[in-house]
Amino acid sequence: MQVKTRLFLFYLVIVAIIASGLIFYLTRYTEGIILNGGQPEALINQMRLVLICGIILTALVAVVIGNILVNRFVKPFSQLQLFARGIAKGDLSSRVSFIDYMELNHLGKTINSMASQLAESFALIREEKQKLELIISNLVDGILVIDEEQRVVLANPAIENMLGLNFKKAEGRPILEAVLNHHLLELIQEVSESKNPLESELTIYHPGLRQLEIFLAPLEDENQTSCGSIIVIHDVTQVRHLERVRQDFVANVSHELRTPITAIKAMAETLIRGAWQEKEMLLRYLRAIDQESDRLANMVDDLLTLAKLDSKIEVTKESFSLITLIEEVAERFLPVQDLTPKFEIYYSETELPAVYANRNQIKQVLINLLDNAFKYTPASGTVKLTVEFREKRIQVAICDTGIGIPEEDLGRIFERFYRVDKGRSRVMGGTGLGLSIVKHIVESYGSQLEVTSELHLGSCFAFNLPIK
Repeated sequence: MQVKTRLFLFYLVIVAIIASGLIFYLTRYTEGIILNGGQPEALINQMRLVLICGIILTALVAVVIGNILVNRFVKPFSQLQLFARGIAKGDLSSRVSFIDYMELNHLGKTINSMASQLAESFALIREEKQKLELIISNLVDGILVIDEEQRVVLANPAIENMLGLNFKKAEGRPILEAVLNHHLLELIQEVSESKNPLESELTIYHPGLRQLEIFLAPLEDENQTSCGSIIVIHDVTQVRHLERVRQDFVANVSHELRTPITAIKAMAETLIRGAWQEKEMLLRYLRAIDQESDRLANMVDDLLTLAKLDSKIEVTKESFSLITLIEEVAERFLPVQDLTPKFEIYYSETELPAVYANRNQIKQVLINLLDNAFKYTPASGTVKLTVEFREKRIQVAICDTGIGIPEEDLGRIFERFYRVDKGRSRVMGGTGLGLSIVKHIVESYGSQLEVTSELHLGSCFAFNLPIK
């Protein structure tokens, strides 16, 4: 506004100067005419003509000079003003054009340089922000940040899954409304009051059963003033489960090894004390010792097999005929009338593609599954082995009409040393490791060991194998 006011005053000065000059000219001109004896009417007409021409000339000169001044002064200032407004709104892409006046030109260049530096700084800030958001969103651990008023500021996807939290709905809300676990709320309150880091572990039941390891710490600004808290949550559900499995495994191994060792030691001590002199008792104890030794050896072999599978040692693979392997294994399960169930083998095609796997491993899978099927199927039942070629893989299924598996045990039958009927399994010589071994082998070939069973009606185990 000051620039426009000054220009308006400048226009008035120019007009006043031109008007003064015209008045002075007319005065002198009039005096000359009167001195020369001119007529008043002619004089008035001439004065009117000169005055009108002077006014028109003055207006034209004022317009031309005004446009020149506006273009040279007002437009650069307007451009700078518009550019400054654009910067205030966040538009850093435009630039000030070249200005004739040196002072304004220097100012324009300075503003352009400032805009470039601001654009680079904002781009760097955006890039760092994107990196930080990417890192936080992909963290396995949950991150929750609250301000000094205990309102939710930040929550990553991991903690949303752990606590069932919707950050879009929870952002800005009090933590008391967003988190429904009273123990976690107590920990947050304790950290807010004590201003000291805290570590704890808790179990939550919503949205699912989880064990969480929680780290809480206060947040401070550059003035060492508390500005909130950060909560880092690590899901240790799987870790704790594996620890329990390991503890159970050690306990089960100790128990399973102790049983045959105790039996062998007891029978050996009995023989040493003189029972060896009775031939019948000697033979019975020696047979029992032999059976317990075989059971112990089988258990050790199975444990070593599991150890190799767990270490994922690469095994030699080859192409071989599955039909030939099945016929070889089937010789071990030739049915005995009235003693063993009926055994049926079905091939969807007479010529099946060769399987690409480790032959000994697949043989062990077939033996373990068939052995279980024959053990738990009465002589009046049937064991059926089906082989089909589907979806570029060989599908194998072993089904029986035996005693079946209770539904509550289906999820645990692949655990090590787990037995549905513990007494019967031991009598039949099982180690409790067979299905665990089968599952490891089948999964190593990109398949899943699927099981369906109905109590007193039978079970079916199915898997698939790759071809070359």
